[in-house]
Amino acid sequence: MAYAITNPPRLISQGVGASTGSLWHYTDGDALATVLGADYFSDGFDLGMKVNDTMVVTDETNTIVSLCIVSVVTTDGASTIQKSEGPGAALISGTGATLTLTAAQSGANVLFDRAAGIIFDLPAPVVGLKFRFIVTVDLTAAAYQVDTDAATTFIVGSLVGAIEAAATDETHFADGTTHIGLSMNATTTGGLIGGIFDVECISATLWTITGNTSCTATPATPFTT
Repeated sequence: MAYAITNPPRLISQGVGASTGSLWHYTDGDALATVLGADYFSDGFDLGMKVNDTMVVTDETNTIVSLCIVSVVTTDGASTIQKSEGPGAALISGTGATLTLTAAQSGANVLFDRAAGIIFDLPAPVVGLKFRFIVTVDLTAAAYQVDTDAATTFIVGSLVGAIEAAATDETHFADGTTHIGLSMNATTTGGLIGGIFDVECISATLWTITGNTSCTATPATPFTT
């Protein structure tokens, strides 16, 4: 899909006096990754968009709301925006047995909230993509799992597995050369309420991980090959 001048961003609030500071709202079926493309808003200059204006983008297809900043207004009249790293991260619920995350969802809080288990697949690596995974419902069947997109995309970093109110914890390391995912089983590798970890892409073949998992038995490595 592409931008249509018949569905322009709406000016919500206009900056007074200064050359920036206006607030815009844009709603469309295009995914955020498309909206972030160079010169997406072909009539941005004519609409009055200025560099550093703020824009709230609603992706109707994926039901995601993102806060963005106008980064470029070109001489031919087009404008480009980039995603803000500010507060208000989207929430992604663990509905269904599997879900493939997208680059447009970067920055979201991803919830393990399906007791019957779920597998989240990471998108193809793009440096800077990041997700926070949070266990909000105890796992009771199958597994809570995160996998990379391919057998040649790896995870490096560490997770601390711990038993609540017990002096038992272990740190387990992903080696960055064989580990392509992690799996929590509700006992030794996590999967209980309170587990939280961050995953961020740092190269075309590598994601980092850091955080903790909540266990009920002597912790074991959650990392998979």
